[in-house]
Amino acid sequence: MGILYLHRTLSRREFTMEVVVWNPSTRFFTNANDNISGILAYLQENYQRDIGLTELASYTGLNPAYLSVLFKETVGTSFVKYLTNLRIERAKELLAHSDLRAADIAEAVGYNDPHYFYEIFKKKTGQTPGAYRDALRQESTSKGA
Repeated sequence: MGILYLHRTLSRREFTMEVVVWNPSTRFFTNANDNISGILAYLQENYQRDIGLTELASYTGLNPAYLSVLFKETVGTSFVKYLTNLRIERAKELLAHSDLRAADIAEAVGYNDPHYFYEIFKKKTGQTPGAYRDALRQESTSKGA
């Protein structure tokens, strides 16, 4: 687990505080925001996998509870909400630009249960995946006419 340090800089005009973390596996101090940037890049590449906060914590060398708080403070939303939104956005892209079945898209974006994917998709977009695709196609047809 990383050890947290606060680094403060004082000058006449400003006070800044930076959170730095000692990562024993790399033997380097890292800026906490660098950890979040690395996590966001990791999620962009691996959102389709079964990813949890514990895996990300070991990836960064941080405590899972601390990482959860740091993620929310830095990104503005919880890890779970961020990952869900990322997956739904990717699903919307696949629905718009492929003929894959919704169940295949669910699997492609990290949902093992298509029914759960449909439920989450509808909660986030107000439409089922099929209705979303149909609306996109109808919109593009009416623009082309």
